Amino acid sequence: MLRKSNVIYEYIFYGHLCTNKRQTFYEKTSLFDKKTIVTRDELYQNTIGQRSQLSFKDAKMINLRYCTNKCYQEMVCYHGGYTDPNYCSRCICPSGWGGTNCQDVEPSRTAGCGKTLIAANESVTITSPTLVPNVHCVWRIKSIAQVDVTIGNIILPCQESCGSFVELKYHNDMTRTGPRLCCSASKRRFISDGNDFIIIYSGSSNADSRFSGFQFSYKTYDESLHTTKTWTNAKTTSAISLTTKQSTGPINTRGPLTPSRFTHPTTPTVGKESLKQNLGSHWSAWGQWSECSVTCGGCGVRKRVRACYGGNRTCSGPDYATEKCGEKRCEQASRIMDCKGRIVLPCDLMNKLDFGIFKTIQSDSKMERNEAILNVSTIELLNRRGRSIGTICEKRFSYFCVTNLLTLAIDWKRAHDVVRDSNGCCKGYFAVNGNCVKI
Repeated sequence: MLRKSNVIYEYIFYGHLCTNKRQTFYEKTSLFDKKTIVTRDELYQNTIGQRSQLSFKDAKMINLRYCTNKCYQEMVCYHGGYTDPNYCSRCICPSGWGGTNCQDVEPSRTAGCGKTLIAANESVTITSPTLVPNVHCVWRIKSIAQVDVTIGNIILPCQESCGSFVELKYHNDMTRTGPRLCCSASKRRFISDGNDFIIIYSGSSNADSRFSGFQFSYKTYDESLHTTKTWTNAKTTSAISLTTKQSTGPINTRGPLTPSRFTHPTTPTVGKESLKQNLGSHWSAWGQWSECSVTCGGCGVRKRVRACYGGNRTCSGPDYATEKCGEKRCEQASRIMDCKGRIVLPCDLMNKLDFGIFKTIQSDSKMERNEAILNVSTIELLNRRGRSIGTICEKRFSYFCVTNLLTLAIDWKRAHDVVRDSNGCCKGYFAVNGNCVKI
């Protein structure tokens, strides 16, 4: 449905529900110390798991799929908005945006806060109101270039899924929910993709007024003032040289700036084919291995992921790795009601038979006649027992006592038959020296 509706993945997709709750991930150790989902971008870890309402993309996906024929003419909607199927003369806008065509800032529901701000070269600091129930403030910061915002002094209730939060929308895709910050978060800096930056301050219905809120400062950010690039074609080789001069000012990573987010060599020389892929992009460290898909049986797989950051976010190589796990044979549950049985027959015959080969059994309406034949054969076998020549052997077996029909499957042994024990292993796997292997 996501693909058909052209709506990409959403961090606050309502189907996540409890995905950020530690209690939903239970281990045999009885420790609730794991998250069900860990976001690649750590800023979104407290964004997932909300269950207060459908996200904008949830509703948009449903409306585009089922309600596109409700209006005679579609509205022109900006910032990812779409025509309201119930009121065809207006648009439904993503959070932070309002007006008929989603070109204005969303009106704040709390008086005295939120408005449109114009960024300049000098930094300006804004202090939010104290947290109160249902507080709602929206600021739109505009700039002739990009917007440089520093969020600091966040003092809000700390929850795994932020109920009262500061949401930051700085990507070109304004339908995308921004990271939601709460707790006593440290100062962070963000730079917008374009010339708009939306800040949403929201309080839950039971918000505690002892929390003071947050502060933010803003100014314009002109990338050309901080980084200059000179391109030189290499005539004698198939490489292109890139010379980059960096000032002491910040480097724009199109997102939160942390020391590990962006590295840039001073004078790299790379091939033409790899230049576009590797310029300014780099892999993060590998994440932790996931839990094995099985605890035993041989067919387990675990996975780890990494993310591509910086530049055009195009890195060489895969973004995930897998390896086998859970190869130990599963312990067999002991059944205290096992009964024992045996088959007695000539040893030379036993060596020619396979036991435990199950085949399809055809139903027989002449059951009484077959039982009679079986009884006669049994009597004849007993009568011949005294005339048996050779050594008699026995084949012992176990079965569950509560069964009311014991079936023994016996067939002629074939030279190419291989005895394989699959007990305690996944389907298609067999026990070898205590481990399960696929044969």
